[in-house]
Amino acid sequence: MSFPALICVPAGGCSSLHSRTFQRHLRDAGFTSILVPDLPCLNCEPPIKTILDDVAVTRECIQGALSRDEDVVLVLHSASAIIGSAAMKGYLKEECEEEGRG
Repeated sequence: MSFPALICVPAGGCSSLHSRTFQRHLRDAGFTSILVPDLPCLNCEPPIKTILDDVAVTRECIQGALSRDEDVVLVLHSASAIIGSAAMKGYLKEECEEEGRG
């Protein structure tokens, strides 16, 4: 059985370090686990980054998995639900199949 790639997006205000233990458990269970790196607007001084920068970083992780023909499931919590939902725009399986992209 082939598992989808699980992409973990850090919650707002949390660094990716908070998700590393969770990610290790996923890998031990046989999942491909991809951790989105620290989001650009996390601790950005001066605050010149926006949520759109966070969405762009998340989309890059999604695109990487899709380019390897992996199905993707996002693991989201708190503010990352907004970021992840925006990042998935255009990547729903049905949308890709209708457009001949998968």
